[in-house]
Amino acid sequence: MKKIRVFLVDDHPIVREGLRSVLETDDGIEVVGDAGTGEQAISQIPLSSANIVLMDVKLPGIDGIDALRQLLRINHNLVIIVLTSFGGEHVVRAVEAGAKGYLLKGVSGNELKQAIYDAYEGNSTIDPIVTAQLVAGLMRQRRRGNSGPNGSPLTTRETQILEFAARGNSNKRIAQRLSISEQTVKNNFTSILNKLQASDRTQAVVTCLRHNWIFMPSVADLMDYETQ
Repeated sequence: MKKIRVFLVDDHPIVREGLRSVLETDDGIEVVGDAGTGEQAISQIPLSSANIVLMDVKLPGIDGIDALRQLLRINHNLVIIVLTSFGGEHVVRAVEAGAKGYLLKGVSGNELKQAIYDAYEGNSTIDPIVTAQLVAGLMRQRRRGNSGPNGSPLTTRETQILEFAARGNSNKRIAQRLSISEQTVKNNFTSILNKLQASDRTQAVVTCLRHNWIFMPSVADLMDYETQ
């Protein structure tokens, strides 16, 4: 079986050692390297065989989000998951920079490994707490007058589907709620990503929230994220 090759970026050696120990208990994951600074990450990752990077946002010198941007300019196929103790404005910046996932360090080992598998398959994973912070950050930006123009390119059905996605629903759950097939949901997401030039549904949600093209999830919706 082909292994998922993971590179670790965190300024604390003990954290890197702990992550390596947890991840290498999985036969499908191989840790191929690690770095303690943004500069090291930018110089070492392109030379490694990594296809997944776990990246903290707080790093000495170049921070994790700037390193993320530079790495994706070098290799846009690289999949980067932010794993950090910090939420807030960092969430919006990381997602807009191209992070495929955003997890807090309280995540369990099994959840982390599942997030790596999901990201490798092209799906994004964001911690439910972080989802609420992402929405809150976009709301603050709106209040500062940073929302874009109106005039959504999405159809009514695509808008419905993306609103459910913004509330944390899976494709299966969206299909059940709208009484359509799961394949129809997937087809709509393909159309949504193409229209918005987004790499994944998270970036699509961010774009539409920023431009006022979908309704903001309520606090109650976000609290229900884990149960859906």
